[in-house]
Amino acid sequence: MDAGSGGSSRGPAPGPGPEGEQRPKGEPLAPDSSSPDRSQSKAVAPEASPEKSCSLHSGPLEDPSSSSGPPPTTSTLQPVGPSSPLAPANFTYPRAPQEYRGDNSLPGLGDRAALCSHGSSLSPSPAPSQRDGAWKPPSVQHHVVSVRQERTFRMPKSYSQLIAEWPVAVLLLCLAVILVCTLAGLLGDRLPDFSKPLLGFEPRDTDIGRKLVVWKALQTLTGPRKLLSLSPDLEQNSSNAHTTLSPTPWSSTQEGLVRPRRMVEPLEDRGQENFFCGPPEKSYAQLVFMSTSAGSLWNLHAIHSMCRMEQDQIRSHSHFGALCQRTEANKCCPSWSLGNYVAVLSNRSSCLDTTQADAARTLALLRACAIYYHRGALVPSCLGPGQDKPAHCTQVPTKCSRSSAVYQLLHFLLDRDFLSPQTADYQVPSLKYSLLFLPTPKGASMMGIYLDRLAVPWGLSDNYTSITGMDLGLKQELLRHYLAQDTVYPLLALVAIFLSIALYLRSLFLTLLVLLGVLGSLLVAFFLYRVAFRMAYFPFVNLAAFVLLSSVCANHTLIFFDLWRLSKSQLPSGGLAQRVGRTMHHFGYLLLVSGLTTAAAFYASYLSRLPAVRCFALYLGTAVLAHLALTLAWLPASAVLHERYLARAC
Repeated sequence: MDAGSGGSSRGPAPGPGPEGEQRPKGEPLAPDSSSPDRSQSKAVAPEASPEKSCSLHSGPLEDPSSSSGPPPTTSTLQPVGPSSPLAPANFTYPRAPQEYRGDNSLPGLGDRAALCSHGSSLSPSPAPSQRDGAWKPPSVQHHVVSVRQERTFRMPKSYSQLIAEWPVAVLLLCLAVILVCTLAGLLGDRLPDFSKPLLGFEPRDTDIGRKLVVWKALQTLTGPRKLLSLSPDLEQNSSNAHTTLSPTPWSSTQEGLVRPRRMVEPLEDRGQENFFCGPPEKSYAQLVFMSTSAGSLWNLHAIHSMCRMEQDQIRSHSHFGALCQRTEANKCCPSWSLGNYVAVLSNRSSCLDTTQADAARTLALLRACAIYYHRGALVPSCLGPGQDKPAHCTQVPTKCSRSSAVYQLLHFLLDRDFLSPQTADYQVPSLKYSLLFLPTPKGASMMGIYLDRLAVPWGLSDNYTSITGMDLGLKQELLRHYLAQDTVYPLLALVAIFLSIALYLRSLFLTLLVLLGVLGSLLVAFFLYRVAFRMAYFPFVNLAAFVLLSSVCANHTLIFFDLWRLSKSQLPSGGLAQRVGRTMHHFGYLLLVSGLTTAAAFYASYLSRLPAVRCFALYLGTAVLAHLALTLAWLPASAVLHERYLARAC
């Protein structure tokens, strides 16, 4: 094998410097002593040095590091044919040389090692310039291997590049903002109080709202020994048959007097009043009875029915004995009911012992006394056997004022149409409703009796009467109780929403991040609600924002990941930055329009006259805007994190 076929030809790359200049023909080419590491042109026999095979061509490639002897000092460049292996190779350096990394065979900085480059002839015959003896570089094909240098830090040039290269940092930054807003919102003021769920639903700046304020003020100032009295002075206005409100003198002694609120003036114990534990009061629990048939409640069957229903539904309960007021004999006081008053007026020991004759005598007594009651003459100050009564009480018959039973029946227990001036002449007056006062105070203590006996519809009626209403003082307690029970339905809705997201995305990781995004939006909105808008009241209805915002977030999440998958199919070879940019280009406009319109719709409810509705509109609208801002960074960072670490592992 001769040197012409076995050697490899190497030479300097042509360039603008001295190395690229052409030498006259026949002039020897001396080596450049100033750059000893520069490649030199030489013809080496195969056995002179070890060879490496080029990965692209079958020709051998010399390894400069394996050369055993010093390089030759001179070499004479001979004109050769373009098809000869000794033809000069034209080396091209597209970028600055780079250092070797480890045992890699790629060139690096400070070493102008030969790249894999081979010349191939475009013509089988020698070029005319070579036949004339002048060397000219032939047309060659170049194969260049380039290495990309990795840098430790590179400033992102766009938002999509920031999300693609730093997803964890973006998520941590969002979490830090959420945490700071949460601490500032919760620690800056008292926590929300849901003990009064109905607070804030009173109308304001309306006719009914102003009347409600006046009515509450009137109730506060009206009563025994208060600014307004229900007992008029008939001596000064004897011609007025209707009850009027008259002011009474106010003194510092009366101002400091604290008395329980009662519906009538407390009376002394006199004869028949010993049967009851005082007069009926507003603080006692109350039941309303109605006839199940079209008939009247004033008949013996209906009276006995009310007595039995009270005994079966109320007094037989295990908690009633601990709640009822007791007499001096340590027995539960009787209820203020129609049957017990008939028994008192008929000298019976129990309402179940009354007869039809007792009911008829009591009706006749009420018919005779009702006219004085409707005129305003039969008032609490005229009751009892005492002599110190106002002068207008002389016109009231003694049988009507002997005890308070007649007055209390007409004033508290019977409806206003019974024996009214319009129906007083009826032979059989119709009694539609009757009130019953239980000897138990209103409040949360009645919750057990209500839930066990009065909450269910069965047991509240029979063939004669039914319980059609009640006032046990449980409005707030019942609302909290049923709200706690109904919480399961919003929770089921949330489970359905996020389960649908998990099944659609097939990733619990993404579903968890979406849930954290919803919670973060609500917490940021709470911070703005308390600190920025300075709203001290946080109504219970604001908790419904969790369900509504979750549905909005689910819609945005599914659309985003649809666009994310579409960008992957459109850019199969594109990087994450390109996918993020293409996805956010479409999703950003959609999110902006959807978020702004949804927030505007909720903010429009701020025009309501109900304070709770206005607070809800302000909080939910702010939560939608916070979700809009957070989603622009949270969702793409979550998608990149899932694509980089979880999707490829699966």
